[in-house]
Amino acid sequence: MKHTVFFLGLVSLLSIAIGTAACGGGGSHPDPSAPFITTNSLPTGTVGVAYSSALHVSGGTAPYHWSVTGALPSGLSFSTSGAITGVPAFAGTASSLFFQVTDSTGAVASATFSINITAEPSPPSVVTTSLPAGTVGAGYSWALQATGGTTPYTWELKSGSLPSGLSLSASTGAITGIPSTAGTSNDLVFQVTDGNKLTAVSSSLGIVIDP
Repeated sequence: MKHTVFFLGLVSLLSIAIGTAACGGGGSHPDPSAPFITTNSLPTGTVGVAYSSALHVSGGTAPYHWSVTGALPSGLSFSTSGAITGVPAFAGTASSLFFQVTDSTGAVASATFSINITAEPSPPSVVTTSLPAGTVGAGYSWALQATGGTTPYTWELKSGSLPSGLSLSASTGAITGIPSTAGTSNDLVFQVTDGNKLTAVSSSLGIVIDP
């Protein structure tokens, strides 16, 4: 009788172990034969700045077909390939967006995400208000400065002409060189463009080159 009870108990334990293995350990290991959405979250966007993000899936059988339930932020669209693109028009958060992917066998996976859109970025501002004097034949080096906006900055001279021998670096805003002629270069206006293509211009500046 004792041997019979022991045998039945062992069979029950084996049945539980096999059942647990078949369930994949509580879902921690997705079935590779079914689609599984691997995207964990969607990036934040900015009003007026191009947005592009794609949802990803593993497992299942390609091709995949995506759909979404819920209102995307104004200006964005969702393709059946899982791509979210466009230019956000308003700040805010689109919550509880229900995304679903179906593979070629009809197997389905789904996930819910939110997309946060922040306000339009502030433009840059040129903070340089004056330029130091230089001397003929002596090395000159001075960097224009900007604040705000989004780096990297790109610089250009919008009006006026630099003293002979000097040049402006577009990537750093540095004015460098060796002045060759004495005199004053007035009405120099510099423009800075930030990473979002927003621009700002300096006040009218001048450089004096001493003999």
